[in-house]
Amino acid sequence: MSEGPALTALAMRSKAHWGYDARFIEDCRPVLTVPHDALADRRILVAERGGRPLGFIGFGRPEEPPEVTFLFVDPPAIGRGVGRALWGAGRALARRRGWAALMVAADPDAAPFYRRVGCAPVGEVASEVRPDRRLPLLRYTLDPPPDAPTIGPARPDELARLAALEIRAGQRFRAVGMPAIADAPPRAVAEFEEALAHGAIFVARAAGEPVGFAMVEPIDAGLHLEELSVDPPWGGQGLGTRLLERVAQHARAIGAAAVTLTTFADVPWNGPYYRRRGFAVVPEADCTAALRARVRLEAAAGLDRALRVVMRRPIG
Repeated sequence: MSEGPALTALAMRSKAHWGYDARFIEDCRPVLTVPHDALADRRILVAERGGRPLGFIGFGRPEEPPEVTFLFVDPPAIGRGVGRALWGAGRALARRRGWAALMVAADPDAAPFYRRVGCAPVGEVASEVRPDRRLPLLRYTLDPPPDAPTIGPARPDELARLAALEIRAGQRFRAVGMPAIADAPPRAVAEFEEALAHGAIFVARAAGEPVGFAMVEPIDAGLHLEELSVDPPWGGQGLGTRLLERVAQHARAIGAAAVTLTTFADVPWNGPYYRRRGFAVVPEADCTAALRARVRLEAAAGLDRALRVVMRRPIG
């Protein structure tokens, strides 16, 4: 726990190595500060020599394990293989925990390193420090363990179970003071049947039982993510990210230009989650007529428009 300040200082030095001015580095302090809970939960791995840290890699909060939030090497140790060793240790930890992928919002100067270790670019994401600054978003695919959930198209005989799963997933909203959302009825099975007929539903299954799903429908020249739900016992294991990537794969296969969605702007597993996975807010003035119609339907159903945003992820 006492390592936190020393690792934060190392991260600040490492960031400054790329030539940023002192003001920018100070602005980065909040996102470079190593939280106590990450150390307590053993989500930080440190490379040391003689008791002195040379670098460290760290992952996000337990509910968002696939995100690499830290990978810094002390400037005197840069170029000596410390970063690659840390990446290997982090990859091994990810495999032990059964994660399917690692997501990285990289500093532009660090992006070549991530590509060299096997990460694939999937888009861009806004910087937490300066939202007008865009950062490369990369994904590293891990070999799933033999008992990891599989993802495939939905079957007509499991649509009722998807509705029940949606109810269970919605209970998370009680924790953020939204009991009305938690108590909302699930989609009718007929809605799932409509999506299956005209769009697509991808289901994550463990031992043959649905444990998550993503439902998309055509809109404009792309796809609209109507629902992404993961059964609570399976939360925090990267399953939502795997489902999103399956949707992106489908979008590429059919030539869709983008994936859009509407979501709560500030609920942690809504707006912030999607931003970290390459989605950006679409200003109201830039929304198409079809997207505006979706927003109106949500408002008519009781969702507060002031709390909602439209988001878009281009498909390259």
